[in-house]
Amino acid sequence: MKKLGLFIPTLVVLIVPLMSQQVFAPQMVKQSGISREDNKVFSNNREFCGLIEYSTGNPEFIPIDRFILKDNGDMTIYEKTNFGHTLIDISNNGDVVGIDFDGPISGSAELHFYNSEGIEIGRSSVGFLRDRCFSTDGSLYCVNDGKHGLKVLKLDGKESFNLGTCNWFSISFDGKYIAITKDTEIVIFERGTELVRIPLQSPFVRQIEFSDNGSLLGYIDNKNLYLYRIQEQKPVFEYNEKEKQLKLVSFDITSENSAVLIGFTEDKGKGAANRHSRGFISLFGMNGESQWKGKIEFTKWNAYIPKVSFTGNRTFMVTTVDNIYEYQF
Repeated sequence: MKKLGLFIPTLVVLIVPLMSQQVFAPQMVKQSGISREDNKVFSNNREFCGLIEYSTGNPEFIPIDRFILKDNGDMTIYEKTNFGHTLIDISNNGDVVGIDFDGPISGSAELHFYNSEGIEIGRSSVGFLRDRCFSTDGSLYCVNDGKHGLKVLKLDGKESFNLGTCNWFSISFDGKYIAITKDTEIVIFERGTELVRIPLQSPFVRQIEFSDNGSLLGYIDNKNLYLYRIQEQKPVFEYNEKEKQLKLVSFDITSENSAVLIGFTEDKGKGAANRHSRGFISLFGMNGESQWKGKIEFTKWNAYIPKVSFTGNRTFMVTTVDNIYEYQF
């Protein structure tokens, strides 16, 4: 196990070149409103959709009476009645976790694992339910148990390993790497074995993600973005925002590690008119230079917009409360 030392932040630093310089000039090609799809839950790749009908019960945590899993061609895969769960997660392969969550007072939950044919194949218990997700390839399910630590589960609900208590986590595409954040450091694990510890400049991590191929790990706090190359265990890129009113909200990396996209929100300060009415998007090449900066205005706001994400090596989208903006470059 190796521990990385602190490095001194500057405005934009390229420490290890990742690719030759490219020139980017994004153009918005489409703006569309966000559809309000009530009582539906999707897999991340939107290949599967779960239709939900609720029964009577607690007004906050109503059990599901009817659940229908469909593919992206609207074909029904299976249907269940008297399902009883209150939360549903669907993997990119069509596996389902049904969660019996009794709310934040006790925070406990029971997890029910169903294969892609709807057959229950396992169960697991959670002491206090926090964030959870499938790995992108659908081979693992991670759940942050506030009492017992980050559980990494197989698709039958059996625990592969536990990575201990954490604030947030991220899992690589194939589940090989998992990163957890604590107040003072990020810990990266490879197949459950501790690989490296990275000291944090700030405990208030807003997002932590692996690149698509798992070679890079990035994270942001309110003012900074840092990227690390996993195999060499080296910092490779950082950005530090000096403008007082701007805060980092989201980021993404192209699948070929050729560019970094950052979403910012502008906070004009308590009591200011239209305090949160616009955001900014910046695109950086991996040579560390800013390639483009755009502006998004909005009337509705939450702490997670604008959300930026690449949809291809030369395309990305920006999501706000009401709209999706699509760009090409």
